[in-house]
Amino acid sequence: MAGVKKAAPHQILANSIQSWAQENDLLTDPYIAGLSNAVSNRKNLPMWASLNPAELDTKIAQLPAGSRYLVKHSVSNIKVLIKEIIESSKYSV
Repeated sequence: MAGVKKAAPHQILANSIQSWAQENDLLTDPYIAGLSNAVSNRKNLPMWASLNPAELDTKIAQLPAGSRYLVKHSVSNIKVLIKEIIESSKYSV
């Protein structure tokens, strides 16, 4: 008798990102969409892993005021997403 097939870890993470983005009305956010796509397809992961959210504030400060507001909103949500992913990964088996 065949057992139930478990979802691949990368797909579980991609689903978590999508669920979080939907709950926070960020499905169309370019950063979230790019990250979700990269995780789902297991492509460009080194590039995404190389991004340091702590350095984003310095780069954002160099943007024009209107852009800073839009990006700052997305970045604060991204930091929350990262914390939630880390927290949920503690309970994954």
